Amino acid sequence: MKYYLHYVASGKTGIYGKDVFVEEAKRIGVNRSLPYFLIKKLKWGDKILLANFEARHIGEEIKVNDELYIDRKFQDGVANIFGYFIVSGLNLSASHELKERLYKKLDIVSSNGMPKAIKRSCGSYVVSASHIVKNELSDIIEKAQILSKEMNEKIKYFVGGSFYELQGKVGGINFSRSLIEVEFSEVNNIEEIQTQVGFIQNYNKRGYVPIKERTK
Repeated sequence: MKYYLHYVASGKTGIYGKDVFVEEAKRIGVNRSLPYFLIKKLKWGDKILLANFEARHIGEEIKVNDELYIDRKFQDGVANIFGYFIVSGLNLSASHELKERLYKKLDIVSSNGMPKAIKRSCGSYVVSASHIVKNELSDIIEKAQILSKEMNEKIKYFVGGSFYELQGKVGGINFSRSLIEVEFSEVNNIEEIQTQVGFIQNYNKRGYVPIKERTK
């Protein structure tokens, strides 16, 4: 079957190592920043494979000014899959006015207005309110982007949901910070989801984590 795959940076070069990410995702779920045009392609209940990227290179000996060196040209690599998450949540970071206008356009079933502070390795934020909705993801994104253009304001989007461990590999693909469509064996349904939209405030992105705080 076809699934979207999303890379989590390696422990050597990024904020997360696999072990750190898995522990955090089990405890508070997954919440990944993606551009609106990618999230618009998703549907509630989609399963997003999560993986570390293992690069493969070609070593080519090149002579420059009578000195030899190895040119390590990037080729492709292997996605080492360690889990997936079920898309059930959308968080938006925007101004209070935009949030209030979007709120009125959503088909809301119930709301939780109690603020909730979240701290992750990649940063911290407060979910000021969350709403269980009937709207499809594409509908929410379309409504939000109309307001974004009207108000000349950029919205930051996060998509997330519950995390589940899974082992596998997909070869012959490149690294991307986006979503990559891959073929993978079927992933069974585990849960019935509640589709939820949250509004984020006080978002502080963490740009660097010391190596000793990461694990591979």
